[in-house]
Amino acid sequence: EQHIAMQSDHYECDVRMKHKDGHWVWIHDRGGVVERDDEGRAIRMTGTHIDVSEKKQIELELEQHRINLEGLVQERTDELECAIEELRAINEDVHEKNQMINEQNQELQTALHNLKEAQTQLLQAEKMASLGILTAGVAHEINNPLNFIRGGCIGLENQLKSGRICDEEKVSILLESINAGVERVNTIV
Repeated sequence: EQHIAMQSDHYECDVRMKHKDGHWVWIHDRGGVVERDDEGRAIRMTGTHIDVSEKKQIELELEQHRINLEGLVQERTDELECAIEELRAINEDVHEKNQMINEQNQELQTALHNLKEAQTQLLQAEKMASLGILTAGVAHEINNPLNFIRGGCIGLENQLKSGRICDEEKVSILLESINAGVERVNTIV
């Protein structure tokens, strides 16, 4: 129609035609008006018909392959998107678990630090307790000889206060007791 209306210099199209043997074939039709009347109407046209049935069959097969390939690509794309979503979910889960592990690790580090401090304080308390026990033992050990010394001093004082002549033997025993106490304290110290 465009060519007959003189909007193009020729025409070309693919059409189906019934072959003289009765089957249908695809024809590539190409031609043009070669003669017009005084009013510009087409009087005679010439052109060619080429059988393109095989080409059309190949194009149809190619189209089917393209559709199949697009389907396969879409199917694979869908599978990949599902896999990506699964991996994202796994990644988020791993990330959350990693955060939990980091938090627990931090809590454990804090607990370990607190335990070390408690252990240090406990050791210090045990040292102080041991020192207290040692001091109490030393004090007890020193008190016994001091009692000898005190007893000897009280005995000497009583001898001197009585105004009597001191019994040399008794004074000697008291002085020995005082000296023994001093020696014992000296040994302990």
